[in-house]
Amino acid sequence: MLLFPEGGRSKDGLREFKEGAAYIAIKAGVPAVPIAMEGTREVLPMGSMQIMSGIVRLRVGDPIPTARLTLKDRTILTQKLREKVAELLSESATEPQNTR
Repeated sequence: MLLFPEGGRSKDGLREFKEGAAYIAIKAGVPAVPIAMEGTREVLPMGSMQIMSGIVRLRVGDPIPTARLTLKDRTILTQKLREKVAELLSESATEPQNTR
């Protein structure tokens, strides 16, 4: 299952995460996997319904185990997921970009 914990798009970077993804992962007893998407603003500009040609990069982080977590831990897991996604985005910003 793929969830977008920000709850919407942002013009200026990563928003705060909502706890729904952490809640579902803990209830299901499955790892939460942080994923960062880069290039989506260029492919689907804010306010536009037209998809443009371009490159979207997905950066997949290491799974975060939830086996020993309870629903009381969902805020901590949510914060950890956001931190990991932010790290993935910052790693991407420091790497040389390929061109077509």
